[in-house]
Amino acid sequence: MRQSRGPGVGVIVFLSCMFGLLAGVGGAALYARLRPGSQSGSPTVVTTSPTIAPARSSSTITISTDQDAIVSAAAVAGPAAVKVETIHQRPLTIFDLFSGNLPDTERGIGSGFIFAYEGKRYVLTNTHVVAGQRRRLASEVDVVLPDGRTLKGKVAGWNTPKDIAIIGLVNPPVDVPAVELGDSDALRVGEWVLAIGNPFDFEHTVTVGVVSAKRPFPMGNGRTRELIQTDAAINRGNSGGPLVNLAGQVVGINTMIYSGTGYSIGIGFAIPINQAKDLLYYLLHRGPWIGVQMRPNSPGLAKYADLPTDRGVVVAEAFVGTPAAKAGVRRGDVVTQVDGQVVNTPEEMQRAIRKHPIGGITVLTVVRHSATTQLSVKTGQAPDSAYDR
Repeated sequence: MRQSRGPGVGVIVFLSCMFGLLAGVGGAALYARLRPGSQSGSPTVVTTSPTIAPARSSSTITISTDQDAIVSAAAVAGPAAVKVETIHQRPLTIFDLFSGNLPDTERGIGSGFIFAYEGKRYVLTNTHVVAGQRRRLASEVDVVLPDGRTLKGKVAGWNTPKDIAIIGLVNPPVDVPAVELGDSDALRVGEWVLAIGNPFDFEHTVTVGVVSAKRPFPMGNGRTRELIQTDAAINRGNSGGPLVNLAGQVVGINTMIYSGTGYSIGIGFAIPINQAKDLLYYLLHRGPWIGVQMRPNSPGLAKYADLPTDRGVVVAEAFVGTPAAKAGVRRGDVVTQVDGQVVNTPEEMQRAIRKHPIGGITVLTVVRHSATTQLSVKTGQAPDSAYDR
């Protein structure tokens, strides 16, 4: 008697392919239904040492594999990763009163993370998250914790060139967690990292990748800034969120992606956390500040502007009434040293100035018309209007 057999291999392969195709179509349809609208969060040596209170997980995780380490890092840093919701209200003008039009409102969503500094809790994020498309600071800021609680926030400091902003929390509860700030200089290419944020408003999402590179990124006008490149998925809404190492420490602030589609293709960038740590005191205290606009010197610039040297930092403007102008600093001066320390970039000069408290004296070595002189500048406090300081 002939024995009955099951379906052949070819039939099984055909059915498997059909089920896979249907699942893909269903998944695409589901994504089309779930896809939300756009969000705005698309992608000094500190004179007082920050007191860091790391977030703690109530669960205990035994680490024996890379996967366990990733789970542990997410559990440690995750409770301090937050969603930042902003409202940008255009001020009412006299034309609105006559026309009857109400000022328009821009709403934005980004990410951030809570850290502790000088005994208080703050949120680190990107300037473009709290400034929005109009480059105007948000009139309202809400900080949403992973447990669903919403805290009121207020922008406490910002730096546009570095794309770093600090949000102060209004009467935060005592149990608000804080994440530990790590050392971005110690990052190695190929090291595992996690990006935590709210891409497309999918709250508290964790993606995993490696440090692809640590490279200078061109910012225009001959300026660059050091960024961390990663293939951990970063999308709109991730901006301002933490880039975390396997110890659960924040090593970067996710800031932008390189993509022709607006979606992650595996080339994302984060601001090294050490840059933020250098700025904490400066941003929260609005100084020390001397009031100059700077640009790096170069052989080409020195020849074009007939400068006496092609080294140092060129003063593009010494604003009237600022500490630098009062001390005699002029446009076209070339600063070669700060307090005897050689400087060749605006970042090096700013870092040297930030070593002083507000009201301290910093000595600039200035080359002017082939003559070298030293000018003593009393550092001041930056005005609120110094948006790009």
